[in-house]
Formats: sequence, structure tokens, C-alpha cells
Amino acid sequence: MNPIALGSRWLAYAENKLIRCHQSRGGACGDNIQSYTATVISAAKTLKSGLTMVGKVVTQLTGTLPSGVTEDDVAIHSNSRRSPLVPGIITVIDTETVGEGQVLVSEDSDSDGIVAHFPAHEKPVCCMAFNTSGMLLVTTDTLGHDFHVFQILTHPWSSSQCAVHHLYTLHRGETEAK
Repeated sequence: MNPIALGSRWLAYAENKLIRCHQSRGGACGDNIQSYTATVISAAKTLKSGLTMVGKVVTQLTGTLPSGVTEDDVAIHSNSRRSPLVPGIITVIDTETVGEGQVLVSEDSDSDGIVAHFPAHEKPVCCMAFNTSGMLLVTTDTLGHDFHVFQILTHPWSSSQCAVHHLYTLHRGETEAK
């Protein structure tokens, strides 16, 4: 899944790594404080995963599975809901500058066509959309707890000179959303 947002002139998409030479100024900082509820849920998940690991170790040492449980069931549950940790990086390109060419976002490439490149979330980005003017971008991560609104102020020379202002965060709750 690679979410995109198409504005009147810009195209935003989720990137899988932050490239420092193209990084814009601003974005979302990871210093938001967890609520009490989030802390308790996180502790419960940690405790559950710890108990699950102890159970797996005991199962491996004894070589037996509980009655009614198959090895396929264990494999499915151990791999479920796990995805590689990919930071929530956003890249915005100018569709008029690029035209029919290609944009390569790497340390070796120049920044032609790149408007902004910034961190938006600590988790992978799931959805994003531009407002009607195309200057504001709203994003959310895979958990759906926080919705961020960014204002993108371009710079004519480089994406690293672009300013990305984190305007608002809408915090929905502590449980996962779809």
C-alpha cells in the first residue's frame, strides 16, 4: 500500500526513508506525550508479547503444542499484524515541473521537481489528502490515532529550503482504527 494525494499541481506520496539532502525544514516532531490510556495499552501489549514469547520458548523446549493448536496456527499468529517499521516520510513533487519526466529521490539526485520531503509520522503513512487550494496536506498513520495538518511553503531553489509547518494534530483515541 502506497498512499498518494493529488492536488491541483502537486503529487504527495509516502516514502520509505528520509533522505537528508532533500529534507525540508519542519514536519512532525516525535515529541508528543502519550496519554495515560496510551501508556496502559502499551504496557498491556508489551506484557502480552512477553507472555507470548515465554509460551513459545516453553513450547520449543518441550516440543509440544497445546491441545487443539497446530503449528500453522502458531505461525499465523506470530506473523500477524507485524510489518517492517517504515517511518512516515512524505515526498511532494511538482507535476508541472516534472512534466513527462521522472523524479528520482536519492542522495545522488538533484532536487528538480521535488517540492518537499519531510517526516509526517513515526509509523507508516496510511492516508493523505490536499485541501482545495493545494497548500495544506492532511495525513494519518496506520494506527489512525493522529491526523496531522501541514502547510507547505515552497522555495524556488531547493526542497531542503522549503518550509513545512505542522499546523494541527487531531488526536482520535488510543485503539486502532480502520
